[in-house]
Amino acid sequence: MLADLASALTTASTDLDRVVECAALAAAELIGDGAVVRLANDQGIFDRAAVHHPDAGLAELLNQMLPRQQQHVDAGFAREVRDHGGAVVRNNLTEAAMREIAGPLWEYLKRLRFGSILMVPLIADGTYLGNMSLGREGTRRPYLDEDVQLAVDVAARVALAVATARSVALLREERENYRVIVQTCSEGVWKVDAEGRTRFVNDRMAEILGVSAEQLLARPASHWQPDPGAGPWWRLPERRLHERRLRHDDGHDIEVQLSVSSLPAPAGAPEWLIMVTDITDRIRNRELGERLAQMQRLDSIGQLAGGVAHDFNNLLSIVSGANELMLLEVPPGSPAADLTRQIASAVEQGAALTRQLLAFGRGQPGNAETVDVLDVIAELEPMLRRTLGEHIELRCPVREDNRAPCRVRIDQGQLHQVIVNLTTNARDAMDAGGRLSIDCEHVLVDRAELGDTMPDDFDDKPWFVRLAVSDTGTGMDAVTLRRAFEPFYTTKSAGHGTGLGLAGVYGIVRAAGGLVRPYSEPGHGTTIKIYLPASDEPAAPHQAGPVEAPPADAGPLHVLVVEDDPALAEVLRRLLEPGGCTVTAVYNPHAALALLNTMPVDLVITDVVMPDLTGPELVAAIHRHRPGLAVVYTSGYTAGVLGERAHLEPGAILLEKPYTRAGLRDAVSRALARRP
Repeated sequence: MLADLASALTTASTDLDRVVECAALAAAELIGDGAVVRLANDQGIFDRAAVHHPDAGLAELLNQMLPRQQQHVDAGFAREVRDHGGAVVRNNLTEAAMREIAGPLWEYLKRLRFGSILMVPLIADGTYLGNMSLGREGTRRPYLDEDVQLAVDVAARVALAVATARSVALLREERENYRVIVQTCSEGVWKVDAEGRTRFVNDRMAEILGVSAEQLLARPASHWQPDPGAGPWWRLPERRLHERRLRHDDGHDIEVQLSVSSLPAPAGAPEWLIMVTDITDRIRNRELGERLAQMQRLDSIGQLAGGVAHDFNNLLSIVSGANELMLLEVPPGSPAADLTRQIASAVEQGAALTRQLLAFGRGQPGNAETVDVLDVIAELEPMLRRTLGEHIELRCPVREDNRAPCRVRIDQGQLHQVIVNLTTNARDAMDAGGRLSIDCEHVLVDRAELGDTMPDDFDDKPWFVRLAVSDTGTGMDAVTLRRAFEPFYTTKSAGHGTGLGLAGVYGIVRAAGGLVRPYSEPGHGTTIKIYLPASDEPAAPHQAGPVEAPPADAGPLHVLVVEDDPALAEVLRRLLEPGGCTVTAVYNPHAALALLNTMPVDLVITDVVMPDLTGPELVAAIHRHRPGLAVVYTSGYTAGVLGERAHLEPGAILLEKPYTRAGLRDAVSRALARRP
């Protein structure tokens, strides 16, 4: 019978309520007429009970004997049994004994007609779990020692079954908690065996890869690896974080952070548990932050470069003007004449260098006009093929009738410079040959593509022309890529580059309101993407040569020179006076305004950048009193570097420093030709 009890308890061991019911039934049938099994929780409160008696009416009385409120294990007769630690017997029950045992409910016990009571504690591994109470009707069958021993044996089996059932319930609860934790955590959980088979994934992992958990389980872990030739990504060193790429189900790569732990399998083959965090947005934000920091750094360098170039152009103008004056006084063919020509050549080289610096510094927006980039590429293609050589394959966009035009507002000459500089850089990266591709599209660009460094008016102008120049050359690492657009930074050997090519590209594009996006990896080539705001205006026909012919000799002129550098003002005076001009030089705009009220002036030559007032502001004040007065602007850089205050009026004549005597006279002639 005990064996049958053990079997029944084992069968019921996964359900605590069934264990208690089975115990009450067995105890009543084996030892007493009726039985009650009560269990206590961790707080010492009886919270679970089962009753059995063959008489249904008496079974109901037993139920009524159980306290209506939760009872503590240290209260009443239960405390005596617990403190005793073993079976407690009450034979030949008197009314006083019933009151002691049942307390306020002793009348129920009296109605049960129990003459003997036996209570045994349920103890497993030294832990008190509850008690088992038995009762027999009348006084003719008292509990004997063998009954007590049998009750103790039954209680031991019941206690073991209760402990087992509670452990199973706890395990189920912990497994459910684990399942909830795993399924609701923000990280992907992935278990992979030694053969690379997926053994488990949570829903978050499936969501990261864009599939269902069932689909993920059906595919090997290597399926999600972008590079099939790489080693198993799940066998990475433990106790550290790794950043890797995985392939999303739709084909694009995602950036993830991995933490790997090896797990011993029952058969001895290792398994790996990988915690996966999708950091694609974090990487994108980090890249955008790096781009923004790079642009801010380049803009700061550009402002510095523009200022240096301006001051250097002033010095070159003095050297150039003085050199031309010397050339007028030295005999032709003399050694001194040769020296002046060498000086002129050096001045021209210095001027070319400052023009590149100014392009980087966004000080030279040039003469913007509406051009179709596809037409410009087609115009340059023959020259580019000759420049690149036969060892480089050039691919240019094919102009089709249904292809959208790619019109932008930019100086056409500067756009030529951008394309030539990019293709030249690409050629130098492909010494052993390769392929250079130029593509151009009219595109609607979203914020994800341009990031936080987009122009302020991006929302109003989402349409861009995207010019992309790609090569299959050596590529650049991250450090080189970050510095590629800095002036004078070059990876070429000494004497093979100034480091101003990409810097000039950056400055021209930024001056036109565009953005530059470089992409490169060592061994995988480079792609430079140029984004220029698209224009709805029709492309202007390209016009070669001067638009205005210089007039005939205008006779004696009175020229007012406004230049804050006295040495340069003196050079201007000496260059103009041999042509029959009377020159008056002042060194600030306010002196010029005062002088104009006292003398007649035919022409004003003014610097663009001056203290207090810019050249355009001075001219605006002059024209309020002397409308139509001829004006020539001079500048080491154009007005774009200073913003709206220094923008020149449309059609203004600008003489860039350093200038020659012939260029100065040509500018003067064109200005005079415009007089009413």
